[in-house]
Amino acid sequence: MEKTMGNAMEGSNFSLRDEIKAYWSARAATFDEQPGHEIFSEEERAAWQHLLTRHLGAGEGRKALDLASGTGVVSHLLDGIGFDVTGMDWAEPMLSLARAKAKRNARPIRFVMGDAENTMEPDESYDVITNRHLVWTLVDPKAAFAEWHRVLKPGGLFCFASDIDTYVNWTLRHCRDHGGFDWTAENAADWLTPFLGWPGTRYEAKAKREGRSSAYLTFRKI
Repeated sequence: MEKTMGNAMEGSNFSLRDEIKAYWSARAATFDEQPGHEIFSEEERAAWQHLLTRHLGAGEGRKALDLASGTGVVSHLLDGIGFDVTGMDWAEPMLSLARAKAKRNARPIRFVMGDAENTMEPDESYDVITNRHLVWTLVDPKAAFAEWHRVLKPGGLFCFASDIDTYVNWTLRHCRDHGGFDWTAENAADWLTPFLGWPGTRYEAKAKREGRSSAYLTFRKI
């Protein structure tokens, strides 16, 4: 990221948050063109919707908050299985594309600018919280986990998958330290086996080729 944004940041008073916002704003125009970002086939869409339904249940009008929603890919998946969706991002170019996509598809998804670490949403107001391409960019992880716990209703689930040991250990540590999330694993197979219905990702396939294994963590709000 420093190489990409270095010239823009040089001589400025940008904070780390500003730099992250600028980075994702600059990527908005081509974001959907990259594999692993947009949905490129109906088979892939069906696999993701099967996965989301398996873990979250049918939407049936329940409220979902899609953090770092970007161009709205996950927001549209949630809308497609019946959730009342709010997408939140702090990069205006991403939000503009997301709103245009929702208008083009005639979908009632609400997209708002906001900070995933301080959403300013009411307590226990969402049945589901999702995010993608977010946790590794958090400036204040402790604040983020506290915020997600606050706006999530009791019993809500947080699912995390990564092939990077550092990210896995980081997530385990922050969920443990927060104290409000219960790790549901009972044995090693529970976190070494993909979620039921998991369609896999190109990043996961790359990790396997390079000899790395992935971890699949599920936490429940208590």
